[in-house]
Amino acid sequence: MKDDRGLTGLSTSELRDLRDRISSGSIGLPLTTVGLQAAGLGVKPWVAGCLVDLDKTGAAAVLDLVTAERTHGPHASLDLVWTGPEAAASTARDTWVVMREMFTQAQQRVLIAGFAFDTGAELFEPLHRNMAERGVRLQLFLNIPRAEKGADPAQHARSFVQELLIRNWPWQDKRPELYHDPRTVEPASVESLHAKCVVVDERLTLIGSANFTNRGQTRNIEIGVLIDDASFSRQVALQWQGLINQRLVQRVVP
Repeated sequence: MKDDRGLTGLSTSELRDLRDRISSGSIGLPLTTVGLQAAGLGVKPWVAGCLVDLDKTGAAAVLDLVTAERTHGPHASLDLVWTGPEAAASTARDTWVVMREMFTQAQQRVLIAGFAFDTGAELFEPLHRNMAERGVRLQLFLNIPRAEKGADPAQHARSFVQELLIRNWPWQDKRPELYHDPRTVEPASVESLHAKCVVVDERLTLIGSANFTNRGQTRNIEIGVLIDDASFSRQVALQWQGLINQRLVQRVVP
């Protein structure tokens, strides 16, 4: 299948670095897998096709134009997202409301990473509806706490996920793809998957401190930012996809 991400799949710093390497001659044209790996872009092979048949001057010009359009174009839209008591003059948006709106808008793919989940059925109901009606794909990255000494980590992970689905995902027809960091389940583990973010259709990104819990959504003092920027959302999604590709996170099938 043709990959249509083009140069939009590169961060601004990656664009600039690639341009400098091509201009200096440290990466030759046409681009090759070896050259991309030397530039730190080995997991982004589609980049080579964007600059095919261009010489050094042409490739540098294309990269300059993409960078200029990105850095001088419209700024990302940012909204303050908040849980808890607010001052009278606050313009922050409510965490629970923002998440429900994001899930309602989803058309293609949603990525969620979270440390803790409880009573998620109401929060995730519009997301499940869009999975059923629009074919939306959901990738869910979880923190699974360490297993007891002597327990089988794989079985511990499956049992944890089964309980989490019972509490948060009562639907049987559509299920999320569930991933975890295998380091966290080892009995001597000191690691955790502590990130909290939502990416919808590689356009909207919510990053903040709130867990996907009643306390985090409605009672604690929590802060986050809603970012309406396709380039940034793609960066976040690709960061997680890179963990899958390199098997740094593993899928759990309950």
